[in-house]
Amino acid sequence: MDPNTALTLTDQVSDQMVRKKVTCPFLGGAVHQKFLAVRGDADNPLASIEDVRRLGNSGGGDLGDLLVMFASGNHAFMRGDDGKLSKKVPNGLFSLELPGSQGSHPGHSGILQGDPETLDSGRPSEADFARLAIRAKGGFIKRSDLGRFIAENLLRDPKSKVLALTAAQLLVRDVGALAQTVAVTLGTILGGSADDAPAAGRTAEEKFHQAAWRGQSGRIIRRVWSALCVSDQQARRERHRR
Repeated sequence: MDPNTALTLTDQVSDQMVRKKVTCPFLGGAVHQKFLAVRGDADNPLASIEDVRRLGNSGGGDLGDLLVMFASGNHAFMRGDDGKLSKKVPNGLFSLELPGSQGSHPGHSGILQGDPETLDSGRPSEADFARLAIRAKGGFIKRSDLGRFIAENLLRDPKSKVLALTAAQLLVRDVGALAQTVAVTLGTILGGSADDAPAAGRTAEEKFHQAAWRGQSGRIIRRVWSALCVSDQQARRERHRR
């Protein structure tokens, strides 16, 4: 089956897919309400990056551009023959298998999924939702209370890396991998074919997101990524002049 082909799903199949696989409030809701087309195979679902960009930006803002960054960087692998997320998705698509993906991280809330490393581990948890809802006052939750909820989730999960030596070691490793990928990406943009550049850029996005999850390294990594984006734009202009 062509992975770009949009599927027609029954309500039952759609409900199960959202419950077990598409454990994101935005993407899950979009799939359930048929605002976002599911492509490929119901057991190995994919979606279009441009579809999610258009949907996210449909309100007049740029939420879609942010969603594209996460879709490209965290969900670039689909199920392979080994039953794991080991196969690269086709260009222009991203996997809707969220539990078990790079974007499914330790220290999550537990509201929509169980083990973040296990495929199909999505399920609603009223108990975990209650831990968040109890912080509301007058129907609203302050950002500071939301921050405390996130901190609580990290501390509850022994697999999360919070100010640990292992977190620093992993960060050094991932930043090193990101730096190597940046060099290869820029070389591909400057000297490679036009078809090679998007794939090289997506590999850099994957490394960026992997590094950005480590501990409290987000600001450092964002600066590295911003530098990459600027260099990428400069390289494209240089290539265009040629």
